[in-house]
Amino acid sequence: MGVINQYMMMHYESRMKEEAERRITIAQRKFDRTTKEERIRDGLKKPMAIVIRKETANKFWLTETDTIKEEVHARIEADYNEELEAWAAKLEVPKTAQEYHQ
Repeated sequence: MGVINQYMMMHYESRMKEEAERRITIAQRKFDRTTKEERIRDGLKKPMAIVIRKETANKFWLTETDTIKEEVHARIEADYNEELEAWAAKLEVPKTAQEYHQ
């Protein structure tokens, strides 16, 4: 998983949700107040909440402490190792019917 996605999973609700929702509201209001001609002229597209949330997370990440960044990276590494072990366990198949039933 990417760093920003993991960061969002771990800290979105507690750190950035309020700011992201504020930015979504502002972008939607700006879009709603423009005419079709203004949107075409300015290249303004309908705001997408997920894009705004991701942009907000990127901005928060840039100002995050080293401790939090280390926690996020450690979580990514731990998740990767768990998935790797689970995958490796699936590859260990019994060679004989007798081994299968043990």
